[in-house]
Amino acid sequence: MLLSLLFALTAHTHAAGYYFVDAGTRGMARGGAYVAGNSDLTAQYYNPAALINLDSGQVMLNFSLVDQRASFQRMDLDDQGKVIKTYKSVDNLAAPMKIPSLGIAHHLGLPNTMFALGLHPPYAPDKEYRADGPQRYTLIDAKVQQFFMGLSVAHQPVKWLTVGAGLLWNVTRGDQELALKVCNPGWNYDDKDPEDLSERQLAQRDASCAHGTAEATDLVFRMEMIDKRRLSANLGLLIDPIEQLTIGLSMTPSIDVHGKGNISADFSENHWLVNSEPYMGSIIPKILEESSTNDNDVDVLLTMPLILRAGVAFRPIDTLEIEYVTVYERWQLTKEVLIDNVLAPLTLSEEVQALAQDIDPNIPINGPVSIPAEYTDTFSYRLGMEWRAKNWLSLRSGAYYEQTAIPNRVQGVSLMDGNKVGYGVGASYHWEDIASFDFALSQSFLGTRKIRNSELRTLEVPIDISNALSGEALDTSIGSGSVVGNGDISSTLTMLSLGVTYYFGNPTPRTH
Repeated sequence: MLLSLLFALTAHTHAAGYYFVDAGTRGMARGGAYVAGNSDLTAQYYNPAALINLDSGQVMLNFSLVDQRASFQRMDLDDQGKVIKTYKSVDNLAAPMKIPSLGIAHHLGLPNTMFALGLHPPYAPDKEYRADGPQRYTLIDAKVQQFFMGLSVAHQPVKWLTVGAGLLWNVTRGDQELALKVCNPGWNYDDKDPEDLSERQLAQRDASCAHGTAEATDLVFRMEMIDKRRLSANLGLLIDPIEQLTIGLSMTPSIDVHGKGNISADFSENHWLVNSEPYMGSIIPKILEESSTNDNDVDVLLTMPLILRAGVAFRPIDTLEIEYVTVYERWQLTKEVLIDNVLAPLTLSEEVQALAQDIDPNIPINGPVSIPAEYTDTFSYRLGMEWRAKNWLSLRSGAYYEQTAIPNRVQGVSLMDGNKVGYGVGASYHWEDIASFDFALSQSFLGTRKIRNSELRTLEVPIDISNALSGEALDTSIGSGSVVGNGDISSTLTMLSLGVTYYFGNPTPRTH
């Protein structure tokens, strides 16, 4: 059962890997087109070479809200692909995710050089759905967080070229919750009229592998993992062939995540695994002794993608900048999710042990487990502009198109993504040379994905109580149940961001 849990959860621990736009208030307003023309501390994230565009020392603080309104209407199909049942739609109930970013930069008196220290998370939303909804076998709740914090430097050896590099501490954390169906193949009342069955017999029918739809057959599993020891880096270039044109390039290499985590499962008091049940005219004992189980030392290993950014910024006049950016994310590097160091035995009840003297009371659950990933490489295209309308006012806007990394057949509410278009708008109020106050609004529209070829299934563990009573080993082999991923998924993402930048110190020394 715990291996089933691991399969379900770890397949989604990198779900936040698809990033919405990028980071920071000004970059959001420009639709993520902020690689060559970046002029604030988010250059640490987009392109460390662009730190050279900072004119003096500064401190920046951004605060953003990321809200994904998502809806899923599950459908069951027959063998010919015809819809035979439609479930009530479920919506993402999670509150907007709160994401801060901050940094400080100064040239430290060195000419043609700028140093920066900061924290810059990529943007991704939380997800939370009804615990009893039809989506519960793929997700109930998910919170995935990732951020980069570290030191970056940009240096301009000649007037037309700037190089930049950053050493970043990467933290990845994920919490997931979903339902697993534990069924009994020995119970089957499907050949009888439901009106002829007692309430207990109806519950037994619903707990059978052949029928199994009731909440009483569900076990709610939770997993938490964190990797707080990864070091990463990024590299950047700025090339200025002419005064009006800047080319920006940056690379963030792939990151190997090695998370330490724990998993737990809570059995309700009236669950048939931990409660005595009538069966075939007699009372049978509970199967498991404990109503909960956990493993506090699970390893989760996966690879986050290589990211390449390229931007061209053109300034037809001094007060206007237009930038085009292409971003490539190599998700095919995420070939598998590996689960290791799994050891969480289940304990049979004393009654079952007494009935079968030679049975081992502990059922070992061991790893490792390798789970193939099916992501594809993606491109996104962004176009943004910034206009210094007044000495005290800057206006920004942008638009973008992003491809999804997730094929239809594995798309679900836990991997809510799709080809999307979006826009950003924003402005800055400049208080002389003392501070700037920034605002941005951005929206992404994923449209509706009509999924009719889903490979997402309920994870079932058939436990035949008659085997335990006859002295045979309890079978906890993992099996896949019915498809639960078909249906219509739609989503809109809205992001709001505020920022303030305080300027201090002397201008950056220049020798050319």
